[in-house]
Amino acid sequence: MVRLKTSSLTALVARYGLLLGFLCIPFMMPASSIAGYRAAEASLMNREEAYTLLYDELQLDTLSLSRKAFNYAVKGFARLQSQGALQNTNIISIVDFSLPSNKKRLFVIDMTNGALLFNTFVSHGRGSGKAMATRFSNKPGSNMSSLGFYVTGGTYMGEHGMWWKGCMFEPSTRVPLIISWPKRWKTGQRRTGASSHLDLVQTIASIAGGHTPGDWRTAMYYRYWMHNTSDHHVPAHYGVRTERWKLIYYYGKPLGMKGANPPDTAPDWELFDEKNDPREMHNLYRDPKYAPIVEELKRELEVLQRQAGDKPA
Repeated sequence: MVRLKTSSLTALVARYGLLLGFLCIPFMMPASSIAGYRAAEASLMNREEAYTLLYDELQLDTLSLSRKAFNYAVKGFARLQSQGALQNTNIISIVDFSLPSNKKRLFVIDMTNGALLFNTFVSHGRGSGKAMATRFSNKPGSNMSSLGFYVTGGTYMGEHGMWWKGCMFEPSTRVPLIISWPKRWKTGQRRTGASSHLDLVQTIASIAGGHTPGDWRTAMYYRYWMHNTSDHHVPAHYGVRTERWKLIYYYGKPLGMKGANPPDTAPDWELFDEKNDPREMHNLYRDPKYAPIVEELKRELEVLQRQAGDKPA
């Protein structure tokens, strides 16, 4: 994640409503540079003005998004576009912290097509306050939300260093599968068993009255094909996750997949105990006392891979 801070001037104006003046010192600039600068500024101003009109067109005031928050957001969005800092130049996500957390204060907007894609709830750091966020910080471990502009590219700095959301670590793979099925399950239930994209078709078929296996899976299969991409350089890998254990094999080959790149990387294995090491900081693969578990997981991996129509690398 790359964080782009607002300027001190913007922060002062936002907080105190100050209007500051600066002494202009004349200097010489080539005519071509002046023309290019003016063209860039004009383009930026036109983009900001066009974006600002969306507030009324989408009737965002009726959803309680403050005009001030929207204007600051689109101004920064336009500037990031002009700097070439965005890969996706269409979508902006705005969190209006002037609203409490029990209000829908997350707004995801398609700025190109002029459409509100999502308006839903979003929490703030527990150190920032209760219903209202009143305290903010950039310090790691403060448990506070941080103000500013963010560009998300799928890469995170975390316990495992710089890693990509396609890795098989728990923060990537623990994405909830949410189902509303009143005829079978009462609302508010929560299951801790594994689920997979492979379960979606079976679940939908079961809801529609089709035949599916009688019980939830006890293990999941995962594969990441995009070896050594230019952005993330993550080795290609696959693995198995049970309720307690996770076994990952980094085979490290592009295998001709689109977007995957040479060279090959040395193969390696990781074994994690999700019960005693939920943050996955201790690789147990080479510990002899876990050899029986490794062998059992490898057999499970082979079965799941075959069920998924996949082949070992």
